Amino acid sequence: KSLGKEHDTKQVKSSVMLSVLIDISEFLIEESWSLSSTYLRALCKILGGVSVDDIEGDIARLKNLQEEIGMLITDTVALKSAGKLMELINTNFSIEDNGEECASFVEFTESESAERDVASNFDINNSEG
Repeated sequence: KSLGKEHDTKQVKSSVMLSVLIDISEFLIEESWSLSSTYLRALCKILGGVSVDDIEGDIARLKNLQEEIGMLITDTVALKSAGKLMELINTNFSIEDNGEECASFVEFTESESAERDVASNFDINNSEG
C-alpha cells in the first residue's frame, strides 16, 4: 500500500516539476531581453539542474520551449546551463509525432541512450574534419 502511495507522490512531484520548468521556460522566452545576466543565469541554472526522474508528462512541449530559448538567449553561461536540460531530454526521451497536435515520448533504456551518445559523438567528430 505504501509503495502505491510513494509512486503517486513521485508522479505528482514530477508533474509539478514539469509545470515549473514550463513556466520558467515561457517566462524566459517572454522576458529574457529585459533580465539582467544574473537573473537570466539563475533561471537557466534551475532548468539545467533537473534530473530525468524529476520530469514526467508533456516532454515535447518542454523540448520545443528549450529550442526556442536556445535561439533567443545569447549569454553563453546561461545557454550552457539551460542546455543541460535539452541534453537530458535528447538523451533520455524520443519525441515522436503521433499524427496529432501533441507528441508522445518513449523513454530510452540505458543501452539505447549510450548508443545515441556514441552516434552523436561520431557525427560531431566526422563533421569537424
